[in-house]
Amino acid sequence: MSSRASAAPLYLEPQPSRRLLRLLLLSHLASAVLLAILALQFIWPAVGLPLLWFSHRHYRCRILQPVKLARESDGGWLWHCGDDTVVPVRILPETLLTPWLVALQLREEGGRRHAAILLGDCLPPDQFRALRVALRLERV
Repeated sequence: MSSRASAAPLYLEPQPSRRLLRLLLLSHLASAVLLAILALQFIWPAVGLPLLWFSHRHYRCRILQPVKLARESDGGWLWHCGDDTVVPVRILPETLLTPWLVALQLREEGGRRHAAILLGDCLPPDQFRALRVALRLERV
């Protein structure tokens, strides 16, 4: 009997990673301080400050974008899009598994790709472990 036939259902609705949000804020603040210091000597770095603000807003919205993923009992995976549509996806071999990070690479049947970066603090520890086990059983 294959592991796909006996797969336990799994529904994941990760929350934004606080670690990743802190890293994002810290990197943008450090860049802003550097640009401000450079702007004291030269005027052209000041042009980068508004761009940095928009970059921070863009990445913060992307990180806070809700991701929902489910594995059915038959072993298939479903991607829940932001517009309440559900599409079947296949986990690609480029998916990265580490003890503290899962970088999911997914492909719809139509060819469209999705990616989801899940740090250990995005999910409760038991769900994060269940996801890693499910992906290892699929030989990702």
